[in-house]
Amino acid sequence: MVGGGSSSGGSGGRLHGFDGLRAIAACSIVVLHVTGATNASVRGPFSHYFARFDAGVAIFFVISGFLLYRPFVAAHLDAGRSVAVRHFYWRRAIRIYPAYWIALTATIVLFGTAHVHGAWQYVQHYLLVQIYTPKLLSGIVPAWTLAVEVSFYAVLPAYAWLLHRLTAARAASARIAVELAAAAIVYGGALVGRALVGSATSPDNYKLKWLPFMADWFALGLALAVVKVAYDAGLASKALRRAVDWADRAPTVLAIVGVLAFVAVAHIGLPTTFRSGTVAQDVERQILYGVMAASFVGVAAWSVSGRGAVRAALDARVMVLLGTISYGIFLWHDQILAQLMKWNFPDHVRHGTTLALFVVVFAATLAVATASWVLVERPLLRRPVEGRAAARR
Repeated sequence: MVGGGSSSGGSGGRLHGFDGLRAIAACSIVVLHVTGATNASVRGPFSHYFARFDAGVAIFFVISGFLLYRPFVAAHLDAGRSVAVRHFYWRRAIRIYPAYWIALTATIVLFGTAHVHGAWQYVQHYLLVQIYTPKLLSGIVPAWTLAVEVSFYAVLPAYAWLLHRLTAARAASARIAVELAAAAIVYGGALVGRALVGSATSPDNYKLKWLPFMADWFALGLALAVVKVAYDAGLASKALRRAVDWADRAPTVLAIVGVLAFVAVAHIGLPTTFRSGTVAQDVERQILYGVMAASFVGVAAWSVSGRGAVRAALDARVMVLLGTISYGIFLWHDQILAQLMKWNFPDHVRHGTTLALFVVVFAATLAVATASWVLVERPLLRRPVEGRAAARR
């Protein structure tokens, strides 16, 4: 998954750490699917941890909420600024669709693992609206998360317009309060809706993958964006400034909170299969993943000085490189894994199957993802928009 918009700062400086976060999120999804293929996430001493590596989805969603909402909230706090919605949609479209279309076509034609049948299913998958039918796991299986992202892109400008209308005549402090209250309403509403829909059907209902029931993670990104923009503009309250200053000084503490949330969710009794458990467990998982993702993203989002070993690790060259091609990693790894499984690859390695499979899948994925970035994604992102292309996602 792509995970957010421009990583450039409002003053032209670059927001550090986000490539590293994307790398962590993308690699966690690879681990999830490889360990699922070898049953290491179903049984074994670490199965309850491997099964929770879908937490990478939450990281991607929080990143998107933060990076994509920053320009809108900055415009709300500065009456002289605006966001060109048409260009926002154009940038989102060229970032998501071309590379995805190539991967999906390869999945259908070359790998034969798409299981897409009939003209309407083809239309759904190529437009990324497959989550609205029970067949959402056809095509590129992890792409259901892309469909959620596309839903978020579609409604974000409308959400921003509504918040602008609600705050335009208010003082800056009131604007910030309304923005944070709105993010809290989205967060709470998503969790309540998830509990209600899950109670009415089951926690594994495909409808729970619709944006209204996944919006809590995006809302955390919205809130992080509001606080950071207010801080940078000198409009944050003393309490918010203290929070950002603390986060800037203590990124390791934030990272530890994220790790502890991940450990906690691995011990709430969730199934070690791709199922959700009870309604209560599903909501608890959603909350803990949100805490984990917001803590990790907060390390980069609320950075002021850029200091700290955790931030240095996120900005390490290998992390930046992996983050740069993370969309290709997300798109291609499951198809490569499926092909290796068709060839019965694990049967040929006996001992150390999971590790061997991961190494092969990851190496092949890196090669294809790099080609996707160099040949497809980067050339499109370099095309000018209003004189100069926006910074890459």
